[in-house]
Amino acid sequence: MSIDTAHVRASRAEAGRNFEIVVAQCGRGGRGSGPGRYFTTADTSKRELQSRTLQALQSEGYAGHGEVTVLSDGRRDHEEAAEGATAADGAYH
Repeated sequence: MSIDTAHVRASRAEAGRNFEIVVAQCGRGGRGSGPGRYFTTADTSKRELQSRTLQALQSEGYAGHGEVTVLSDGRRDHEEAAEGATAADGAYH
């Protein structure tokens, strides 16, 4: 799983509103594997990230066991998304 955060600026400077989105890709990572499943969300709460992560992992065949590796920019909340989604078996790395 690869996960990163982007900051999106308002289209008009006077609007003054910027927001954060999370972009992620989950895949099997093997040679010859397809690109995997992508997801984005503007809801960066821990619960939402865990839910979206688990949905994406399950769509790639994750069944609650096995290793999950996370590549991120080092933000703890990104790592917690995978930890929470895979907490049942301690598969997070």
